Amino acid sequence: MIAAGQRAGVFTEGEHRMLQRLLRFRNRIVKETMVPRRNVVAVDVEADLDAAVDACLDHGATQLPVYEEVLDTVVGVVHILDPVQARDRDEGTTLRSVASEPYVVPETKAVDELLTESGAERSVWRSSSTSSGRPPGS
Repeated sequence: MIAAGQRAGVFTEGEHRMLQRLLRFRNRIVKETMVPRRNVVAVDVEADLDAAVDACLDHGATQLPVYEEVLDTVVGVVHILDPVQARDRDEGTTLRSVASEPYVVPETKAVDELLTESGAERSVWRSSSTSSGRPPGS
């Protein structure tokens, strides 16, 4: 039905993708869709820009969380293009200065609600928190 709507011009390609995601994650909460902590790839905020780019390339990612001291302390999200562009402009640029604010949501939030409210967000990386505000598993 969604595909027919797209073929008929009722939905744009972006709307089509969002509707498919909404149906796939209907009745699920964020906690059920999270990457297990042991599988999270992240970069230390003290790493240089090249290390962040290498980490993205090594893991086939366009974005990675940036942490300070321990993985539970996410201070930002870096997109692979941010350090590349910053490196070309200024050699003194730090990873902290190019990282975007993380988008933190409760782990009990409905995924379809999250996708609806953040559909226009450019960042696809999300962090969740328990009811006490701490990262899950910490």
